[in-house]
Amino acid sequence: MEASTFIHESPQKLARFLADNLIHSVQACEEPYYYLAISGGSTPGILFKTLAESDFRARLDWDRLQLFWADERCVPWESNESNYGTAFELMLKHVPVPSANVHPMFQPGTDSVASSKKYARILGSLLPQNTKGNPQFDEILLGIGTDGHTASLFPSTQLSPYPNALTLVTKHPETGQERITISLSVINSAKKVSFIVTGQEKTSIVQAIIRSENPLICPAAMVQPLEGALEWHLDSAAADGLQNHESTN
Repeated sequence: MEASTFIHESPQKLARFLADNLIHSVQACEEPYYYLAISGGSTPGILFKTLAESDFRARLDWDRLQLFWADERCVPWESNESNYGTAFELMLKHVPVPSANVHPMFQPGTDSVASSKKYARILGSLLPQNTKGNPQFDEILLGIGTDGHTASLFPSTQLSPYPNALTLVTKHPETGQERITISLSVINSAKKVSFIVTGQEKTSIVQAIIRSENPLICPAAMVQPLEGALEWHLDSAAADGLQNHESTN
């Protein structure tokens, strides 16, 4: 399925657009819950702050939102490297989301393998299934690294031995830090996957994936939802060189 590309003037406008989209998507969802997976990073942080603003906070039906993570660093929640901790500080402690609807990925006091296996069980038991019997998110928000990694699926991650895995334990190729990540099969089972990308340093990798005639071999390029939509949301810096070729808002 061909991706849709949206170019936004600034990270702040991108975040407000996504916040509005999420509010409308939850309202339009015909099921009791809307299942969303989020990522870490500076751009999601702007989105979290936006959702915590009074006008957005009041419009989102938090009771219907089931919140998960696409990946996580195996660090305490209090660490400034924790994706859950960042989301808690910027958004969760400011909004009326029921605690039972929030599903952190890494459990302090356990190791990475135990947390990964537990999260796989949670995904398998709580999420609805697609036509192939895989857990299906309504939406997954992803970032992308300059090396083409997404979630914590790195170019060095060996994906082939685990084609049916729901979660994986990976290591950052430079620091060796352990991560937990949802698998490519879970990502590609989602109803919608949205890449959110900001900054001039991401221009090269974005162009290599979106415009390249020869498909780039990297995890982000392998994100191709089987039954859902793929969207790229870029600020003007990340979209440099694409403005004349893609849709804008």
